[in-house]
Amino acid sequence: MNCRTTVSIVGRLVFLGMAISLTNPTASNAQQSHANIIDQDRHVGWTGSTNWGNVYRLTLKGYRPGHRYIVRSRGFIDGMNGTSRGEVTMGRQGMLPNGSTTWDNNSLTRVSGVGAPADVHTWSKPVEDWAKRQTSSPIEWDVTNYISQDGTYLVTWTYTGDVAGCGIFVTSVDLLTIDSAGIATSLRAPSNLRARVENRPCVKLTWKNNDPNASGFEIGRSDGDTLWFAQIDSIPRGKTLYRDTMPAEGMNYYRVRAVGQSDFSPYSNIASANVPPAPQVPLPPPPGNLHAQFQAPLQVALAWVNNDHDGGTRSFRVERRDAGGLFAQRAEVLASQTSYIDTVPTRGALYFYRVRAVGGSGTSAYATDSVSVPAALDLSGDWDINYDDVNNPQSQWAGLMQLIKIQGGAGTYSGQFKWSHNRITGQRTDPSVDGPLSATVNGTQISIVRIHPKFPAVLDGSVDAGGLSMTGHGTETWVQEGNKKIAIAWSAKKRHR
Repeated sequence: MNCRTTVSIVGRLVFLGMAISLTNPTASNAQQSHANIIDQDRHVGWTGSTNWGNVYRLTLKGYRPGHRYIVRSRGFIDGMNGTSRGEVTMGRQGMLPNGSTTWDNNSLTRVSGVGAPADVHTWSKPVEDWAKRQTSSPIEWDVTNYISQDGTYLVTWTYTGDVAGCGIFVTSVDLLTIDSAGIATSLRAPSNLRARVENRPCVKLTWKNNDPNASGFEIGRSDGDTLWFAQIDSIPRGKTLYRDTMPAEGMNYYRVRAVGQSDFSPYSNIASANVPPAPQVPLPPPPGNLHAQFQAPLQVALAWVNNDHDGGTRSFRVERRDAGGLFAQRAEVLASQTSYIDTVPTRGALYFYRVRAVGGSGTSAYATDSVSVPAALDLSGDWDINYDDVNNPQSQWAGLMQLIKIQGGAGTYSGQFKWSHNRITGQRTDPSVDGPLSATVNGTQISIVRIHPKFPAVLDGSVDAGGLSMTGHGTETWVQEGNKKIAIAWSAKKRHR
């Protein structure tokens, strides 16, 4: 059986939860001619074995009791042998679609002599244009009793038929209003809409207001084609100029309509403006010469070079990971800062660092480095020590320093000094100058106290990361000479067993 061409519909429409029966629900010619289009969704949807683009959105603003509201659809049947059946659902956006009416081949007119497209599944531009040209007479539903508030309403055509070769092209769905006397309530549409790009990316719109009763204007924009428009702004009466400061790159299409106290005008002509792409801003260069160095007690000092000579870098981001983890940001510092002190959680671990520049155009590549944080140092053992009077070149002594770690102490040691000889004169030392010591280690910093009744001393210094050498300065006190202070420079190396 061929798809039939009679224009009529018998069904049941449920709109906003209420049901009415429909039989040839076409509005009168007079009403059609005076109807004011509140909103319209003009795009081609196809309902066949698969549904494409079959949801239509209509927005009502300024609801007025006493006006009639009409939903109008245009489309046409196309197909081969068989029957096409489906369902129309309507509902206010934000609610479940709660209305439906059935349709079949009688609902829309198949244009005589036009066959099915060669391949509608590709939905190519020629197929779309072909469908628009073959639009049938409209079908209308009076939904006056079922609209009670402003909102966006959805109309969905869904195919549920028997034969995939038979389907419906829906080309438009409109929402109209007619006043209680059947007189047109529409405002006159703006005209001469023009669009041009100025001071990229701004698009300047101008138009002519043709209705003194307009209380304002709504601006719509589509950044893909002339089918899908979204309202981007509204402006008050008296203004016929608007600047769109956030257009999409490429072609933008615009339309404007006047707004009244309770209705809208038809849309103006469509104007377009081609927004060029943003100029490519180079990324900031990566920082250079990143260096990570361990320092006491649990700190790593980072330093790098800012390679950006154009001022595009705003800041640097510092990231760290351990040997088995992922990078995490540790800090973001201003571009004027090229160093950072990081605190690590544990000793005896390898840490990896990376730093990159951040600018207005994005982020640079990374500069990287790693650092090994030594385990807690154990300085127990024998140390060869040089002990020099800073102000007396002839007083340079050699000896042995023994350190014994105190159990339970946090980096504390006891021990002995045993002096050997003068490194300049070869003179042997008197054993009476030997004596005990105590030492405290904090990270790689060491403080040694020489305990002696005649020559007490305090020696401060640092230990290398491997715990094999020390160096520092201190003060020795000569008690018998009125507590005379002697400046000391000292160094020590651990003996290998």
